[in-house]
Amino acid sequence: MKRIMIASHGRTASGMVSTISMFLPTTDITVIDAYVDDPTGNYDAQIERFLADLNPADEGYIFTDIYGGSVNQRVIDCILRAGKQCPVKLIAN
Repeated sequence: MKRIMIASHGRTASGMVSTISMFLPTTDITVIDAYVDDPTGNYDAQIERFLADLNPADEGYIFTDIYGGSVNQRVIDCILRAGKQCPVKLIAN
């Protein structure tokens, strides 16, 4: 199964999912709007849960808004901390 997460600064991720939902069902897209509800940016648990829920047969995709930005770095850290072969591809703009 394909699993998708979109993580961004502000509400960009929610906006993308809102636009995508006009054309496709979006029930399987995980969204992280970083620094909106928690200004400290503590969203590691959401990323870790997404990674933990991936099965070896899944295709996982995580999209982040800025290559090298804080959200992208946080996702990379969580992938590395997972300590296993995560079936995920990280795509950054």
